[in-house]
Amino acid sequence: MLMFREEKPPEEELKAWQFWHSRQHSVKQRILDADTKNSTGIIGQIDEITHNAIAFYWNPLESSAKVNVAVQCLSTDFSNQKGVKGLPLHLQIDTFDDFRESAVPYHRGYCQIKVFL
Repeated sequence: MLMFREEKPPEEELKAWQFWHSRQHSVKQRILDADTKNSTGIIGQIDEITHNAIAFYWNPLESSAKVNVAVQCLSTDFSNQKGVKGLPLHLQIDTFDDFRESAVPYHRGYCQIKVFL
């Protein structure tokens, strides 16, 4: 999933995502997309959970998983003001033994996203 680097109250995060979404040309626009043609090691399909998250199954005993993702925003897309530094973003990857809403991640990794024009 794509996350804001600095944790914000859920209401502020929701406002930021809604602001980004309101400025898009299509209501179907997603902030995070997966390239299924160039992804490997996935069991089944890649599911779009929300506008900023995807989920898929893989078996680490059989093979590694490779998923190519596209981030459809800039860190400055969350403000109307020109010259604003922008909100730093992270790509966060959670691994679950059992994927349910109440499940706790087995492992969590993340990296900062840098987008240049």
